[in-house]
Amino acid sequence: SSTTSYRDQIVGIGELSWQPPDPNRNAPPFVLPYFVKSILSRFNPVPAISAINGDNASSSKELINEPMGYISNVLVYKSRRGLGYGRVLMAALEGIARLWSCADVRLHVDANDVSGKVAQELYWSLGYQGVPDSRENKKRGSGLLSVLGKGREQNR
Repeated sequence: SSTTSYRDQIVGIGELSWQPPDPNRNAPPFVLPYFVKSILSRFNPVPAISAINGDNASSSKELINEPMGYISNVLVYKSRRGLGYGRVLMAALEGIARLWSCADVRLHVDANDVSGKVAQELYWSLGYQGVPDSRENKKRGSGLLSVLGKGREQNR
C-alpha cells in the first residue's frame, strides 16, 4: 500500500471573492464584510462587460453598482503547468460565480508581455476581455496590472 501526501494531490489553487467594481484596484489584503463592499460599490459603478462590448442595445447603459465576482491567486504547481489544470481551476471558479449569480467576473493580470504572457493567454483563451480603467498613461507591457472581465452571457 502506498501513501499519497497532500503535496502530491494539490496541483493548484484559486480564489473567488466579492469585490467592489473598481478597475483601478486589486482586492484588499484584508477581509471586508459584504455590506461594506456593497456600500463601496455604490460610489464607483462600472459598465457591465456586455455594455463595454456593445453586445446588445439594452445593456449599453447597464452599470454595476454592487460587488462582483473577483478571481485572484490562480496558481498551478510548477511541475503541473501546461497540463490544463489552470483551465480546470478557472472553470471551477466561474461555476461558483454562476452559483453566486455574479453578473460579471473580473480579475487582474500582469500586463507585462514577458512575465504575464502565459496567464494572459490563458484568460484570453477563456473569453476574458480587457476592461478600460481610468488610469492615465497606462501602457501595455508596462508591468501594471490589466483588468480582464467576462460577462454573464460569456460565463456559461
